[in-house]
Amino acid sequence: MVKHRFALIVFMIPLIGCKGNAMNPLDTAYRRLREVPQRKWDSLAQKKVFFGHQSVGRNVIEGLEKVLLSVPSIRLRIEETAEPGDFQAPVFAHSRIGQNRDPRGKIDHFRRLLESGIGQAVDVAFFKLCYVDVDRSTDIEGLVDHYDKTLAELAQTYPNLVLLPATVPLTNETPGIKAKIKRILGRGPALKADNAKRNLINDHIRKKYGTAIWDLADAETTTAQGGNTAVRDSRGTIYLMNPEYTIDGGHLNAIGSQIVAIDLLLRLVSLDPH
Repeated sequence: MVKHRFALIVFMIPLIGCKGNAMNPLDTAYRRLREVPQRKWDSLAQKKVFFGHQSVGRNVIEGLEKVLLSVPSIRLRIEETAEPGDFQAPVFAHSRIGQNRDPRGKIDHFRRLLESGIGQAVDVAFFKLCYVDVDRSTDIEGLVDHYDKTLAELAQTYPNLVLLPATVPLTNETPGIKAKIKRILGRGPALKADNAKRNLINDHIRKKYGTAIWDLADAETTTAQGGNTAVRDSRGTIYLMNPEYTIDGGHLNAIGSQIVAIDLLLRLVSLDPH
């Protein structure tokens, strides 16, 4: 047991250390945004995009709004709506889908929204599951089968629509003394076991869909030094959310929401090949 803990500590130092260097991950992220040619942002501003989400998605939208204020040359019109009639003009639309802890229900709700008219009206559509939708008890095989089948059928129904698969958000330890006491007593969440399952579904999405995804989970793990936040145990490497990006171990704080929003913007603008 002592040897195992020592190995874990050594592994995490290069991944989430260097805090004393006061490196700001937002500096690099915003620099990448400003390197994108204006014509690409202008092209994205003419698109109709739909994003289905729950609470972490709300964090991303909040981050996106901050980014647009900081970089006004990225002119997106953000609107919360799932009404097909609201897609007459270019828009980045978003709305809540399904219920937390029911991933199949979210997948089915996204499908119903596209079938209501959104699928024919928009250029890009995507949704994300939440970290609470996947934990150590999740039947990953059954879930990915339903996910893949739904996306395949939607792609066949809407051949001109870009469907953007998204990886599942990750978590880290909840900050604060109360959470620490719970962990000591063995009453906290099963951090490694839950994230190991999230890693499994994310690995599947990366393998099956290749570069045609939005890798939200990868954005959450990044560090200012360019590494990824992770731990090791008998299951191998388990990627976690960067603790500097979260307010409660799962939801994104002001920095994390901008980091993930910038990653999304860069992914969306990359869809334009010109």
